[in-house]
Amino acid sequence: MRSNTLQLKRAVSAVLFVLLLSAVGMTKAFAQSFTVGYLNYSVNDDGATVTVTGHVNGTGATGELVIPETVTYNESTYSVTTIGTDAFLQCSRLTGNLVIPNSVTTIEEWAFRDCEGFNGNLTIGNSVTTIGDFAFCFCWGFTGNLVIPNSVTTIGEFAFSECSGFTGDLVIPNSLTTISEYSFWNCNGFTGNLVIPNSVTTIEAFAFSGCGGFTGNLVIPNSVTTIGYGAFSDCGGFTGNLVIPNSLDTIFAQAFCNCTGFSSVEYNATNCADVQLWDEYAPFYFCTGQLIIGESVERIPANMFKWSAFSQILSHAEMPPTVGTDAFYGIDHDILVYVPCGSLSDYQNSEGWNEFNNIFNTCLEITALVIPANSGTVTGTGTYEMGTTCTLTAIANEGYTFLYWIENETVVSTDATYSFVVIEDRNLVAGFIVPGSLGDVNDDHVVNVADVQAVASYMYGYYLPTFNVINADANQDGKIDIGDIQAILMIIQNYQPD
Repeated sequence: MRSNTLQLKRAVSAVLFVLLLSAVGMTKAFAQSFTVGYLNYSVNDDGATVTVTGHVNGTGATGELVIPETVTYNESTYSVTTIGTDAFLQCSRLTGNLVIPNSVTTIEEWAFRDCEGFNGNLTIGNSVTTIGDFAFCFCWGFTGNLVIPNSVTTIGEFAFSECSGFTGDLVIPNSLTTISEYSFWNCNGFTGNLVIPNSVTTIEAFAFSGCGGFTGNLVIPNSVTTIGYGAFSDCGGFTGNLVIPNSLDTIFAQAFCNCTGFSSVEYNATNCADVQLWDEYAPFYFCTGQLIIGESVERIPANMFKWSAFSQILSHAEMPPTVGTDAFYGIDHDILVYVPCGSLSDYQNSEGWNEFNNIFNTCLEITALVIPANSGTVTGTGTYEMGTTCTLTAIANEGYTFLYWIENETVVSTDATYSFVVIEDRNLVAGFIVPGSLGDVNDDHVVNVADVQAVASYMYGYYLPTFNVINADANQDGKIDIGDIQAILMIIQNYQPD
């Protein structure tokens, strides 16, 4: 009997112990979630930080959203480090700015998807490392710049897709190595240049597709090895140059399809694989402007420039790069093709290149005349390859000062050293002057009415043997006209010309 009683006591104790554990567990589970103000939170595993799990009004939430750095509950203060999955999904009536505090490290997937009511700026704290898939997808009300801090190492797929309200710059952090597919798809409000930092190695499919607002240059850095399918397709707003780096190993179809605004596309890749097409839309389909082939390029991969709409080709490669299958298919073969000096016959007889009907050398002449004679010298003239840089330097002789460079009666520079990219033959004039001699048209060392008469005679086709063109340009605009008569009259009256 005593034994049975002992067994009963032990059984009851065991049951009570299990019930006690369950009660403790329920209390702990209950303590994991709480509400402060209008936001719901859950305590993270570390017991010291919390995740924002949503708004108390769910999708009916209205007004501005303020996410704090810390929150206090039951006399415990927690750091807010995470915006949880689906936390504000379809909260489309939230308005104003959205500021992610510096305490937050992770914005999980779908966190703000379809929050299209925000109409201010989006500020992402400088501690965020991860922005999840679809995090801000369809948040198309934001305005201003989008600056992604350098703390961010991961931007998920579709993270900012359809965020078309931004009206400023997009700043990609230099901590990012991969720009995920569809990351900024159809974000067509951005303006200015798009700068891809040197940390990026991969730009995945459709990453910037439909971002038609960008203007200026697009420089793909030498760190990039892969550009995905349609990565920049339909980005037709660019107006400057596109530079393809020599590091590129793989480029997919439609990468720059319908990018019709570029003034030039510079292709430098030295080891890029053939492009595999699933349709007719090659990487540069319908791209316009000038195609520039870098001097180190030895091969044009198959399908690379198929169906492009380039208006001109300029190759800096002395030996004609081998041309892969259909690399130039569909291009107008009557466009002008410029090749290095001495390489004309090689290109004309090289397979793929010999299909073009207008191949020319790129030898261009740069000349410079010194006025007045013996007033100075010029260095840097001669024969240049198209697309290279010419630097002219004007050196004044004793007693003279450099005034300006003139071309076709237009002042192109007032600096003694003048650099420019050679795209055509140019004939310039280096103008020098004796200090204080402006207006002394007849070189008699005095400025008076005789100089006014000399300019007037010159304008009617008559001029003295001693007529000094540089001195006659009294207003220094590169032309001899009524403005110089007015300037000389001011000099006579002890005024300085404009």
